[in-house]
Amino acid sequence: MILRRIVEHVRTQNWTAIGIDFVIVVLGVFMGIQLGNWNEARADDELLKSQLDSFRTELIMARSDLDDLEDYYTARSNAAAELRTRLATDEPPLTEDAFGRLAFSAIRDFQFNILYRNFEELSSSGALARISDGALRDLVFRWDNELAAIRNVDVTGEEFRATTILPSYSSTTVFGNAYQQYEPYEDIITRADRFEFDVDAIRANLEFDNALALRHVLMVQKLERLRAFRITSEELIAALEEGAP
Repeated sequence: MILRRIVEHVRTQNWTAIGIDFVIVVLGVFMGIQLGNWNEARADDELLKSQLDSFRTELIMARSDLDDLEDYYTARSNAAAELRTRLATDEPPLTEDAFGRLAFSAIRDFQFNILYRNFEELSSSGALARISDGALRDLVFRWDNELAAIRNVDVTGEEFRATTILPSYSSTTVFGNAYQQYEPYEDIITRADRFEFDVDAIRANLEFDNALALRHVLMVQKLERLRAFRITSEELIAALEEGAP
């Protein structure tokens, strides 16, 4: 309709009307573009809100997994510390069974295996950059950095376990006896009597003591990072409950 009006005004050389029609067309196109942009922005905001809600739910569900990991790391740290103390003091006297239980508990390892798939979706889609709240955005990035630090400690710890702990254990202890203290393996590990338990030799082995001490330090470090990560996770849950994108 507007086109016919313009043609009519050109025929009659009504330049004022042509100018008005032109302005109307330009304004219509501009408003249409703006409306489309607004609708797109609103859709992006709704998607981001939904993604952040899913991420918050994911953080809440991970609480029990973090509890389990903290208990696990604590048990490993305590076992290494107790074994060093009892080797040093022999109080109470360190029997073969007690040594096997503590040695096996100290050497066990379990990596941080919690997957945050909703966060990975936020990160890979570029949605994090659309968070308008600067404090919330900084908190998310800090949480991500702490998660990366925990996983880096896992990699370092596994390398140390493979290159230092296991060789030291293998040259010092009767592995079959130690494994037999762990119920899932007790039926498939045969006790080897050809090697006697010699607590004095183990106590005098500097390499074993160093490996055990470093193992204890590493587990304490994992605990510290995990606890810091838990605090940041709780801060992030609270922030996500409060704020919009």
